[in-house]
Amino acid sequence: MEFEDGFNVITGETGAGKSILLGGLSLALGKRADLKSISNPDKKCVIEVVFHSDSPNLKLFFEEEELDWEDEIRLRRELAPSGKSRAFINDTPVRLESLAQLGALLIDIHAQHQTLDLFNQKHQMAILDGFAQQKFLLEEYQSYLKNFREDHKRLEVLQSRQSELLKASDYKRFLLEELQAAPLKIGLKEELEEQHKTLTNASTIIEHLSASHQLLTGEEYGVVDQTRNLKQLIAKLSTYASHFEHLDQRIESVLIELNDISAEIELQQGQVELNPSLLDEISDQLQKIYDLEHKHQVSSVEELLEIKQALEAEQVDFDAIQDQINQLLNSTKEQADNLRVIANKLRIGRLNSIESLQQALVVNLKQLGMPNARFKIELRKQDDLNDLGIDQVEFLFSANSGGEFGSLKKIASGGELSRIMLSIKSVLAQYIDLSTILFDEIDAGVSGEISNKMATIMYQLSHHMQLFAITHLPQVAAKGTYHYKVLKEDDGTKARTTIVKLSEKERIQEIAQMLDGKNYSSSAQEHAKQLLLNEN
Repeated sequence: MEFEDGFNVITGETGAGKSILLGGLSLALGKRADLKSISNPDKKCVIEVVFHSDSPNLKLFFEEEELDWEDEIRLRRELAPSGKSRAFINDTPVRLESLAQLGALLIDIHAQHQTLDLFNQKHQMAILDGFAQQKFLLEEYQSYLKNFREDHKRLEVLQSRQSELLKASDYKRFLLEELQAAPLKIGLKEELEEQHKTLTNASTIIEHLSASHQLLTGEEYGVVDQTRNLKQLIAKLSTYASHFEHLDQRIESVLIELNDISAEIELQQGQVELNPSLLDEISDQLQKIYDLEHKHQVSSVEELLEIKQALEAEQVDFDAIQDQINQLLNSTKEQADNLRVIANKLRIGRLNSIESLQQALVVNLKQLGMPNARFKIELRKQDDLNDLGIDQVEFLFSANSGGEFGSLKKIASGGELSRIMLSIKSVLAQYIDLSTILFDEIDAGVSGEISNKMATIMYQLSHHMQLFAITHLPQVAAKGTYHYKVLKEDDGTKARTTIVKLSEKERIQEIAQMLDGKNYSSSAQEHAKQLLLNEN
């Protein structure tokens, strides 16, 4: 289906299937898919919507999403029988969120239930900011706010981690200091154990060394002297036969070794001493190592060193966390200060726009049959930053002269809310960058002259953008530049819904039927002609 620029009206009997158009659009714009709405669940369903626009906002979106820009924009949704769906922008696969974001920039679909948006503070603030032309300032604020909240969340995580470390930090610091004070190095325990064993048995060692030295060096019967005598005897034999020379050399080697052993024993004798104080000192050092091994349930100095290294790393981590916390405290404070500056700019723009917006809404409502309607927009400053700055807003309304102001939710009726919504859309039309708007029976519950006024306002809106109105009112249908009708055909086995563009003659028949029913009279037909003549 191809639609025209300007004011497009869509009519059809209740149940004819106008909702199919809305459902298809919603799917193509990234809404949640319901496979129950697909006529043939065994086949892939494809919905595509094509827009034509050269909006700067759209170009910025394409740039941010790294998509190739074209002024013909195709949004496509594919639903598989399995329930999986795929989204495309200009034939490029995208996330569903991206499709929805682009859809919101292209078309505003206003269904009947969306008048409830008027009760929403965020929607009310969007109306005020739209009128104040603060879209980009608000986007800047929200971008900074996102970064601020991310940093604040990181700060909370770090502070929580620091708190956990802090609970055990005193004890762990004590353990670390205890390990740092202990004589810990690889091989030290074995060295100390050997020294301890030597000092403990010093008397026995000295006694044995002395006896050994005596055996080696004693006069006449000492092993060294005896070996020396042996060498003299063999040396004489070597003068008689050459094979004794080898034996003489071997005895010479033994004599050299015995002398070396004797010298080593004498040296050891000088080194070994009875030193109780040194023994006590070594015993203390060993006991410290044994105690630490027992405390940490390990069996080696290497394992103690690993524990020490881990505790040192935790201490470094604790110090690093504190540094990060300090940095984030400073940055979040600076960010909060910047946010308040922007929030105050937003507040000033809002305050400066309130009176003009109130007046513009009242003017429109007078045209829509509410001559005594009054608006009062209250902007209350908050201490804390929120998604929209430092303000909270409330649209107050009074339908009658002298009546008290109250919230829209409590004061306005359903018909009044529809007219208020149309009035707001009309006021904002010149300030928002939107190519298409669709009203789904926004005129429900109104009739007579008011419906004429609503049709006029919608027609005026269509000068700024492409506008669709799904309507049951002949006055609105007659005001449209182009008229489409939704039809349902049912052959008894399957229903089929179609939409057709009406000719001038078909428009007269359709409006006459809207005025007087299927069996419309000639006067209804004349009335329809008159409506079309007056409206065009």
